[in-house]
Amino acid sequence: MDRVLSLTKTSVEKLVPTGKRERYRDERMPGLYLEILPSGMKVFRWIKWLDGKTESVRIGAFPSVHPEDARKRAEDLNSKVALGLNPAKQRRAKKSAVTFGELFEAWLYEARDRGKKTWKADERRFKNHLVILSGTHPGEIPRDDIKRLHSKIKTRSGLYEANRTLALVRTVLSWGIREYAWTFPNPAAGIRMFREEKRDRWLEPHEIPAFFEAVNAEPNPDIRDFVL
Repeated sequence: MDRVLSLTKTSVEKLVPTGKRERYRDERMPGLYLEILPSGMKVFRWIKWLDGKTESVRIGAFPSVHPEDARKRAEDLNSKVALGLNPAKQRRAKKSAVTFGELFEAWLYEARDRGKKTWKADERRFKNHLVILSGTHPGEIPRDDIKRLHSKIKTRSGLYEANRTLALVRTVLSWGIREYAWTFPNPAAGIRMFREEKRDRWLEPHEIPAFFEAVNAEPNPDIRDFVL
């Protein structure tokens, strides 16, 4: 049985995952639920009985989505129901038409929102190498096309850039499959990366002060002596 809780930032943070799927119903907004997955992820959902069955719309994961934002989204979905619409059915129709370019934009927005430090590099890689895929539905991207693109990027920009771009494609598609509950396999999964040689990296001048500051802050004197 679902438990009732006023979903706030504090109350959601205090919920401890148990390793089992749990669900909490917001006491303030009809249809708004928080699900805690076995993985520990906390996800806001809107759930309603419509057209003779339970319909569900994923709103977003906490803490990327604040409870108040989830509440506003649930209110908007309730308004659509009041007009005789089925938001879940609309969402299914929309997700079937989403392109890889649109998927990447949605993924990038969330990645940037959760503080992913490499989002600018990811955006650059999309513009430099992946625009060719932007108009295709993710489920219709042939695996062989991704393998050929991987090889072309290696020829044009080097194997390291090719591998990072393949990893980006794989990540975006995996996110889309989870986000939209697609049932097709990730076409980029299992494609082998090019073998990379270990590269030495030297500190840039502007990185040196921060490096020594971090070393001096190390509480273990043996580690400090080893590094210095």
